[in-house]
Amino acid sequence: MQNRSVSSQEFERLMEGLSKDLTRASIHLSLYKDLVTSVSKYERVLNNSKTFWSLTFDAHLATSIHCLCRAYDQEASSLHLKSWLETIQGNLGLFGSEQHRKRLAENPSAETLAAHAKKPDKQQLEKDIEAVTLKNKSVKKLIEIRSTGYAHRGYKTTLKQQIQGKDVKLTLEEIEELIDKGIEILNRYSVSFKSLTYSASIIGGDDYMYVLKTLQAGYEAYEEELQTELKRYSNDEEL
Repeated sequence: MQNRSVSSQEFERLMEGLSKDLTRASIHLSLYKDLVTSVSKYERVLNNSKTFWSLTFDAHLATSIHCLCRAYDQEASSLHLKSWLETIQGNLGLFGSEQHRKRLAENPSAETLAAHAKKPDKQQLEKDIEAVTLKNKSVKKLIEIRSTGYAHRGYKTTLKQQIQGKDVKLTLEEIEELIDKGIEILNRYSVSFKSLTYSASIIGGDDYMYVLKTLQAGYEAYEEELQTELKRYSNDEEL
């Protein structure tokens, strides 16, 4: 893909597609971590519907890893960080103040923004490419997980798990590092291309708290009503 010439519009579409995988990976991981943190405060509420919440926890973590697998894929014909960076290598003419000014022609701050628009540093570009390939131990582990558990279920890997009880796993810290590195790289070149940065958070990311607080309030109201009834029956018996 690095030898393919793309237009400014095509490059922007590639950038938008890649951003979806990275930002979704971040959003779902944040939700997973927030829910885990909430367990100590809302343990009784969560225990009332264990199956639902267990599946919800797993779904957020699995979705985050799935999106991350796409972002760090190594398939030559696919869109991912490596192929996107290689596309930048082959299309450096898309960058620079003149091109930047044309893209933001309708922006009142176009001239100011264009003055700071620089072409990608070739050495930095090489470092970024290396960081998203199998030379990075965490990327290598992620791709192994993708190949044996997400895109396919590995035959030999499954046998080994059954016999040895072992599994290849990424720690939360490794997942976070890959997400942070991916978004850092994405924003480095999106800023150069169009003075644009992608956020790793989402409006309403704390909506889960409304659900938990509502359940908690309902549970407390139920317990209060139950205690009132027990007290009433106890008084009736004394009479």
